[in-house]
Amino acid sequence: MTAALDKAELALRSGKVAEACAILEGALSNQLSQGERAEALSMLGMARLSGGDPANALAPLAEAVSLDPGEGMFRYNHAMGLEAAGKIAEAIAEHREAVRLSDGMGPLVIALVRALLKGGAFAEAAERIAPLAAAPSAPLQVRQLHVEALRGSGDLHGAWDAVQPLLAEDLGSANAAQRSAALLAARIATDAQYYDQAEELASGLLAAAPGDAAAAAVLAPLVLWSQGSEAARGVIEQAIAAGGPSPELLIQLLGFGKDVPESSVDAALEMAGNERLHPYHRSQLHMALAQHYGQKVDAGKAWEHAVTGNRLSPSGARRDWRGLLDAQLAIYRDTSDVPQPDGDPRHFYLCGAPRSGQSLVQSILAASLDVTSVGERGALLPHLLDPSRQLAAMPRPERERLFSQLSEADTRGIARLAASSGWIVDKNPVQLVVAGSLARIHPGAVFAANFRDPGDVAVSIFLRGFSPFYDYATNLGAIIDHLELLADAVAGWRGEGLEIRALSHEALVADPAGQSQDLFDWLGVEWRQDYLDPESRKTPVPTFSAAQVREPIREGVSQGSTPYAEHLEPHAAQLDRIREKQAALLS
Repeated sequence: MTAALDKAELALRSGKVAEACAILEGALSNQLSQGERAEALSMLGMARLSGGDPANALAPLAEAVSLDPGEGMFRYNHAMGLEAAGKIAEAIAEHREAVRLSDGMGPLVIALVRALLKGGAFAEAAERIAPLAAAPSAPLQVRQLHVEALRGSGDLHGAWDAVQPLLAEDLGSANAAQRSAALLAARIATDAQYYDQAEELASGLLAAAPGDAAAAAVLAPLVLWSQGSEAARGVIEQAIAAGGPSPELLIQLLGFGKDVPESSVDAALEMAGNERLHPYHRSQLHMALAQHYGQKVDAGKAWEHAVTGNRLSPSGARRDWRGLLDAQLAIYRDTSDVPQPDGDPRHFYLCGAPRSGQSLVQSILAASLDVTSVGERGALLPHLLDPSRQLAAMPRPERERLFSQLSEADTRGIARLAASSGWIVDKNPVQLVVAGSLARIHPGAVFAANFRDPGDVAVSIFLRGFSPFYDYATNLGAIIDHLELLADAVAGWRGEGLEIRALSHEALVADPAGQSQDLFDWLGVEWRQDYLDPESRKTPVPTFSAAQVREPIREGVSQGSTPYAEHLEPHAAQLDRIREKQAALLS
């Protein structure tokens, strides 16, 4: 048996996957001990995986674990197969077991952290990788993983500081590892709204390598937010001309408008159908195609691609959003406000659903010199959302000390962005669930939830790719459930005495001047009619709605959910109930 395994391993090292599989399948047809069978099965699964066949790799990998569940490497191999098949939540569970069984072996911790990053579990990833990254001899890849985890967890300033020692002085002569660090730094700078630094890094990478798809994919949104879709398309098309089409570039190009070259659409279709491409890239290509066909009013193709893209999207267990809201309501009742110094900017949290028109509201507000838009910052979310139950169970003095520390840290972060502004506008949709904690951490903060027809919002979310953090976004029924949760959350917070202003997207589109002036008056900010002029709204808006929010405000721009009515019909009663709840909150 040992000789067969050695022979199969040699074949694999030589790239002879079919030969290795044949050797292992032959060995498994013989009488083997349980341990030998487990080892051969695990190797067979890895051989099939290296041959690009994750679907047929999973069965032998899982059987090996069932035969010897205490062997950490079998768990690790199974986890890698699950990852390749796009089953991220199951992969993370197996990676955790592999780490536990190996007493924290470094390479297995690194593999777990990579899976956690894919699954959106950034706080755990940061905690797991920090000890390895702190070692004086930590390799660059480990330090980069730590930076990525910090970025994902919302500690953007910590990530920005941590990535600086990894950067080359001259990007023109940077090696591959240094270019990777520079690309990561550009992404962090974008997230932290250090737009000049982000553009400098991405432009430097492209100057040295004009076909660098990843760098172009970072630069294009920066150009989109500041200059509009045509300029952004130019960045993407130049990179494609220099280096050929790539998933990252095609995904962005398809989102920039109807007039995408048919050659690019064909390339995206071919890549999306390539089962050897990573499921994440395939899912995002399908979602970009859904958006493209939606803009061309081809509802049939749009829906077909959205269904496939959402099925392929990385998915984990959905949060118990109502349980988190209940815990947050309890926290609000049993926590005092953090004392605040005078003179700090006040926080305005826009917290309606994604695709409900909040980018437009934020863009209009940011036209005022008194207001700074911080995009979908959400810096406090990692500390408040998923740990809701732990926070609720904390002794009150301990929780209030934590809130005080969070307030100080967040205030320092805001000072790096907008120390001189009167108002900070943050439109992260998830913040509605933790609104009470935000109100305790930043007393004087105000809140508003944007409402739009729930059918329109549900379809719009379903047709677009979202990160795994939005764990409801790949299932139409779950999206609609979440929209009802948001309406119930506004009612719940109001019941606790926390004012949350309800805004109507339809009312804003019908009467932009009147609705905008009411909002400005509520905030105590001077209103000017020219804030509605797209030329007055030049502040970068970090969202792929950026081009839309700079267009003149008018009705009839979108057909909404009408072309997709048949898909909403099974949810008609719930959608009507949500409409009634929203109308009551708006009245």
